[in-house]
Order: sequence, then structure tokens, then C-alpha cells
Amino acid sequence: DHHLRRVRKIYLERRDALIQALRVHFGDVHLIGTEIGTQLTWLLPDRLASARTVCDRARAHGVHVEGVVSETAKSSRFYDRALILGYAAMTPDQLRHGVAALAEAVNG
Repeated sequence: DHHLRRVRKIYLERRDALIQALRVHFGDVHLIGTEIGTQLTWLLPDRLASARTVCDRARAHGVHVEGVVSETAKSSRFYDRALILGYAAMTPDQLRHGVAALAEAVNG
């Protein structure tokens, strides 16, 4: 019980750091899955490039993000417009730094 409470607190801090960093760099972000798990889905605004392009640019800046681009997702509203952002293995500072690098990659 103690371990689960401690881990839950750690993951909530990481999630909150990720969400706050996204808002700082990208404004009002549309997020899904913020209440469960150790990752969330960001629906990209129309002003940003496709998920595939964002992922490529991010990787060039040392940031790993995954887009929803599989062929099985083509009929989904998420197809090539959503990123999967995991936060379990990173500290809040690493997440803030990663989102800053992502913003630099996306915004040029």
C-alpha cells in the first residue's frame, strides 16, 4: 500500500510537469488520457504539422515521441494528428526540457 501511494505520487508529479510544460510552450492543449496510465495523447492543433512530421523534427532534436500513424488507425480522428507522450521514466525536469526541445523542433 505504501509503495503504491509513493509511486502514484511520483507519476502524478511527472504527469503534471508534462502537462504544464505543454501549456507553457503550446498554449491550450487538447489532451486525452490524463487520468490513467503513464502516458497521454496530445491531439495536435491544426496550426502544427502532422504527427509524422512532428515526430521526425523532434527526433532530430533528440526528443522521442510517438505519433498515431499506423495503417489500422487511418479511420481514426487521431490518425497523424496525435502524439503519444510517455512520462513514467523521466523526471519532471527531463520532461520540461524535452517539451522545450519539442517546441523548438516544431516551431523552428
